[in-house]
Formats: sequence, C-alpha cells, structure tokens
Amino acid sequence: MTKIFHVPALACALVLGAAPAADAALVVVGSSRALDFQGIQTDDTVSPPAVVESGPEYEVSGAAPAPYALSESINGDPGDPNGLVSAASDVDGGGGARFARAAYDGPNAVVNVDVDIEIGNERLEFELTITGITVTADVSGDAGALLETGGVTSGSITATLNGADLSPSATPAPNTVLIDEVIGGIFELTATLNAQTLGGDGDAERFIQVAGVVFEVRVFENGVLQASEVSTFGFAEASLTAIPDPASLVLLGLGALFLGRRCRGASSDSNRGTPPLNTKGREDATTD
Repeated sequence: MTKIFHVPALACALVLGAAPAADAALVVVGSSRALDFQGIQTDDTVSPPAVVESGPEYEVSGAAPAPYALSESINGDPGDPNGLVSAASDVDGGGGARFARAAYDGPNAVVNVDVDIEIGNERLEFELTITGITVTADVSGDAGALLETGGVTSGSITATLNGADLSPSATPAPNTVLIDEVIGGIFELTATLNAQTLGGDGDAERFIQVAGVVFEVRVFENGVLQASEVSTFGFAEASLTAIPDPASLVLLGLGALFLGRRCRGASSDSNRGTPPLNTKGREDATTD
C-alpha cells in the first residue's frame, strides 16, 4: 500500500516539472552599438594603477525590446570625414525571428601606423596603412537558433615588418594576428585584424564583437608589465537574448498553483483509502 500511496503525488510532481518547458513562451531582447575609435591606456608605475580612456569619439547604440534604427554621421574628423556608425534592431519583445545589428562604415578612413624602435642590438620597424574600413556585427534568429555574422573589409591595406612585406588580406579572417613582436624583453607590439569575440550558447543568448584593427603596446621592466595601451579602429557589436515572456510566467504560476491543489487533493483521497500501518506488527517482525 505504501507504493500506491505515493503514486498520485509523484504524477503531479512530473506534470509540474514538465509544464514550464512545454508552455513557456519566449521573447527576444537585444542590443547593438558601433564606434569609430577607442583607446585605453594603463600605467602600473603608480599606485593605484592609473587608467586613462579616450573615446568612443563617435558612438551610436541601442537596446531592445523597443525596435530602433539609429545612425550618426562622422563629420570633421581628420581620420574619416565621411564615416557613419549605425545600430538597428527589430526586437520588440515578441517571439519569432529577430535581429540586432551594428556597423561602422568609413570609406574614407585612413589608419597610418609607423613604429621604429631600437633597443640594444634589436630593432623593430613596422608600417601599416589602411584606407577605408567597414565593420559589421549581426545576430539574428529565434530562441534555440541564434546565429551571428560579422566581418571587416578594407579598401586597401599594406604592411611591412623590418622591410618584409606582410601582404595582409583586405578581407582578413577572424582574429588575424598581423604581428606579435617583443623587442629587448621590454617592448611588445601586437596588431590584430578583424578581432572577433563571440559569446552565448546560441540557444538562449548570442553576442558578437568585431573590431577592424586592434593595436596593443606593452612595456615591461624585469618581466613585469609596467604600462599598456590598446587602440581600436572601427568597432561593432550586437546581441540577442531569449527570455521567458512575463505573461507566460504568470500563467505558469497559476497553473502550478492549480496543479498543486489537485495533487494535495489526490494525496488526501489516497490517505483516506489507506488503512493505518500496524506499527506494533512492524516492530514485532523486526524483533523476530
């Protein structure tokens, strides 16, 4: 009789456990932003370490669930007199396929880098010229199938390291490390094209960050990092997240309350139909 007594309660527990997964509606929210330049400098020679951040000089951003289409023209900037940063989304808090996207479009942007450093017997000569940069980031889809795309395109790009031609592609693959050089154990320079960062499982969340080119300079003393500087040219990011619909959560709560009462009622009926255990008889059986 003991096993029969537990069956109604177990059945109710299984129904309650399955209800949220079967009935929960999902809405998709997201955000996107883009900018043309951002630089961060740190100095560990002081205590506490100082952090100096410049930019973003031109930024447009948006967050869902309200749909948005934002753009800002870059005028008067010496590096890019006719650039455009934009962010857009059709996320409105409802279910179904949605998108969030951002872009930096600088057809006339010019990036010039000229590094010439000599430490002891070592010398680093690096030159990079990029004309025209377009950076895109896009996340689209529905809950369970959120997909990201992103990339970088340059009008023209040339680079040399110590006089040798590096021949970078105008449409570099994600996270293309153009150089990563250390001079005299003191100075390190890294240049990465189409730097991408991805996150989320693709089911409930997905985000992508794309940078046209990222420069990192680090200065060491006795192997200890003393100062660093990160400069990003062209940046876009987008994200989508699927979350339970608040209205569905209310319905689930009411359903759980109703099923809970039914379970208690079923358990009471089972109790009334089950004769009391003979405690003494169980003790005697144990003694024997």
